[in-house]
Amino acid sequence: MKRFLPALVCGFAASVLSTIPGLKSFSCCLIIPAAAYFSLLLDIKINRFSDSIILSKAVAFGLLTGLFASFFSTGFEVLITYITRTNEFVETLPELNNMLKVYLANPIFAQTMSLFTRIQQEITQYGFSFLYLAFYLLNTIVVDIIFGIVGALFGMHFINKKTNIE
Repeated sequence: MKRFLPALVCGFAASVLSTIPGLKSFSCCLIIPAAAYFSLLLDIKINRFSDSIILSKAVAFGLLTGLFASFFSTGFEVLITYITRTNEFVETLPELNNMLKVYLANPIFAQTMSLFTRIQQEITQYGFSFLYLAFYLLNTIVVDIIFGIVGALFGMHFINKKTNIE
């Protein structure tokens, strides 16, 4: 576990930044890749490596940083939703409903909207919805891991380029 502590720390920092409303939009494309890059830098500083970073190490750090970020950000999202009994999903559902009515006149639409409405009611009534938790966690795991790996690969490239020059 000590070996992957930089990924844990940077994943936690990324999840904290991802909960800030103005920065939430930049989570996948900037915050998570930057966190993976910084986790590699932190690992180099802690262990005092001077060698090049290998591909498997970069992928492992990107994957773990993304995974930790997704778990922490899901936890923060669920906690904030429980306290406030609302979130972006609840607030934008009426707009989504209006948009889908215009563009999709399909029986699947009615089933989907009834599921979404049930999730919205559970959140506003109890502050928690297991389906929302499952969908949110699945979404953040997939997205954060992909962008974490991409960020770590870019980080590996830049770090290796820097160590080869010096």
